Amino acid sequence: MRFKAVIFGALLCSSATATQPPTLTVVWRPINANTDYAIESDGDPLADEDAHVRVRTLRDVGEKSGGAIGGVDAAAFRNGRVFLSAQIEADTGTRNAAIWLRVDGASGRLFFATSVTDPIVGGQPPARRELRMDVPAQAQRIVYGVTFKGSGAMRASAIHLRAAPPAAAEGSETGQSGAGQVTAREMLDAAITIVQTHALTADAIDWDQVPARLRESVSGTDDRSKAHAAIRELLALLGDNHSFFMPAANAPQGPAQHTPAAAPVVKPLPDGIGYVQIPAFANLDADAGRRFSATVVSDMGNISGSVRHGWIVDLRDNSGGNMWPMLAALEPLLGSGELGSFQDRRGRVAPWKLNGTKSPPPTPPELRQAPVAVLIGARTGSSGEIVAVAFHGRAETRSFGQATSGRTSSNRLFLLPDGSRIALTTTRIADRHGKVMPYQLQPDETTPVDGEGGADPTLAAAMAWLSRK
Repeated sequence: MRFKAVIFGALLCSSATATQPPTLTVVWRPINANTDYAIESDGDPLADEDAHVRVRTLRDVGEKSGGAIGGVDAAAFRNGRVFLSAQIEADTGTRNAAIWLRVDGASGRLFFATSVTDPIVGGQPPARRELRMDVPAQAQRIVYGVTFKGSGAMRASAIHLRAAPPAAAEGSETGQSGAGQVTAREMLDAAITIVQTHALTADAIDWDQVPARLRESVSGTDDRSKAHAAIRELLALLGDNHSFFMPAANAPQGPAQHTPAAAPVVKPLPDGIGYVQIPAFANLDADAGRRFSATVVSDMGNISGSVRHGWIVDLRDNSGGNMWPMLAALEPLLGSGELGSFQDRRGRVAPWKLNGTKSPPPTPPELRQAPVAVLIGARTGSSGEIVAVAFHGRAETRSFGQATSGRTSSNRLFLLPDGSRIALTTTRIADRHGKVMPYQLQPDETTPVDGEGGADPTLAAAMAWLSRK
């Protein structure tokens, strides 16, 4: 199997400030253009006080998740903070009703947040939920939506999408520093030292010119927002498409309590083919990770007896997060042992592998010799790409789809003196044979994104290949 690249992704978002965006007409559509759902909506979340959307299933969808999606250009939100709020209610029988918010860059998803960690269940009273996210300078689009699980309907009313004014977005942690607080120059100097010492692409910066210019920009001021702007500029000059700055208000204080945007899917397909869809999993809680991977392993074991031709691993909607539960979920196909490694700019290597200790009960079915088709696309990013690379060099494996987002690196968090942090790209990824991967994964077989009549050409090509095995 031939790929171009990979990576371990940052789980949290960057920061900023913005002005109120212009009013734009919003057109809602089903998530993934799914024909199982109908949408009724009115109003513009950017302008109307009673903007609302209702999503209902047209047939019994079982445990499937669905919803609606909308979006606007990110230009008016850049370097600011965006808020999404709504009143949510769900019909009896539906679960996990929630809103979600996403920031996309030129190469795909940058950041994602969802209220599914505090879901609305059918029959409960309506309740308000709010999400917030910082929008970096490289953002291209703000995407948002509603989602729920099961058959029935959900309604989100009083939907409001807004940008925070500068003072509200930055808050006191970027205002004038008072007595005993760190200065703008101290902040910037700390960041320069971190980047010069640890950044994977530190050589991309002219260290004879850039630090002096940035220090001049904060000369004579104790306004730490000036230092934050200079640090963002410094990180942008690295050109790695992955490093970013987090002010203290957004810096993680403990394990991220996020859940995947959608549940994993394991099911049999026609002609004796097994299908496993691994969504993004942005949760650092160990118990949650074990539950996630245990569900996949158990479900694979339940259908493995009917799978004759091989397995499809669908990573097309996996934007990353915590790599370990996702890899452990696929241990039946990957086996234990070294699956790849991180390599820093000095050539130091840190292998990453499954050795059984991260595997959940029950005992995984033995599927290491089974043919596997890996599906990738433009939304496959960060740790989603690292899962794809885990299959690189595996026998009886072929990839299908389109090029991935290209966030083929590992980020490490560094604390700054005022409590803010830098998520800095420090390593590249190599496959199980030690080959350093390029920046963007390319599939063995490129397929169209969409087919006529809602067909899925990528899935069809993978099934055709497996049927011949």
